Amino acid sequence: MKKEAPEIDNFETQEHEWAVDMSEEAVKARQAQLPGEFKAKLNMGDDEDEDGEAGGSTVYDEFGTWIQDEASSKGSIDKVDSIDIFVKAKELGIETKHRAVLVLVQTIFDENIVAQIPKRAGMMKQFITSDRHEKALLGGTERLIGQLGKDHPDIYNQIVKILQLYYNHDLLSEEVAIKWGSKASKKYTDLSTSKKVRKAAEPFIKWLEEASEEESSEDEE
Repeated sequence: MKKEAPEIDNFETQEHEWAVDMSEEAVKARQAQLPGEFKAKLNMGDDEDEDGEAGGSTVYDEFGTWIQDEASSKGSIDKVDSIDIFVKAKELGIETKHRAVLVLVQTIFDENIVAQIPKRAGMMKQFITSDRHEKALLGGTERLIGQLGKDHPDIYNQIVKILQLYYNHDLLSEEVAIKWGSKASKKYTDLSTSKKVRKAAEPFIKWLEEASEEESSEDEE
């Protein structure tokens, strides 16, 4: 049985305040409000691998640019509706792609990420459906932290809380988190930033490892 990560620095997740209806009915209702040409695009699939030519980086660029433009027009990324973001991803045919998760993390979160994760968790669950998606979540977070750290160096102090929230909202499994924490990588950011992020994450990774060992011991009894 999965154990809840301990509350750190008395940070409490008020999930009920951020409830978002991401049901199929809600998404269909929002789709019905779109112009006809957009509704037609929503049913277009992409059977090609997302690293192939069918999707191309321009699709993800378009997704990211759309989110940023919406945030600018509404005055804040927090005012962009989660269902609208998901519907846009479906319109572009990338709602199942791990690259979409990379784009999301870097566009819907900013220096207020700790407060933003609970609000977006319901939507993020629609995108994160495999270990590969979870790795993209962590990779995108590394890249985001690296960028934010230039102007907000204290963001590294938030990493344990960020990972705790991912875990408690079922966006991140302990297996993926532990493996990620074991070795720095330059896949998503420079090696120095990757090492710094993992160093800051050590208390959470250690807690996961101890919880996993404890669970294994209980199973053996």
